[in-house]
Amino acid sequence: MKAYISNKIGFKVRDTVYWNDPCQGFSSGYYKIVELYSDFCLISNNYTEAEVYYCELEKCNKKTANNKTLKLKRNRIKKRKTK
Repeated sequence: MKAYISNKIGFKVRDTVYWNDPCQGFSSGYYKIVELYSDFCLISNNYTEAEVYYCELEKCNKKTANNKTLKLKRNRIKKRKTK
């Protein structure tokens, strides 16, 4: 199957996206799109890769992703300090 550079939905290779994992959110998080296909795409976050459907993805820009990631890290640190 040939990988597409972009698709009808507007995703492109190297876009930063948020994946809503349908498996109880186990692997939900920010990923980069590696390859695009007609029904699904391959995403990676430097630790893992997954083939996901487009309906499970949310577009976001890199600034948004970095801000949310920093907020999550700060919240985890605060929770550790209060325990």
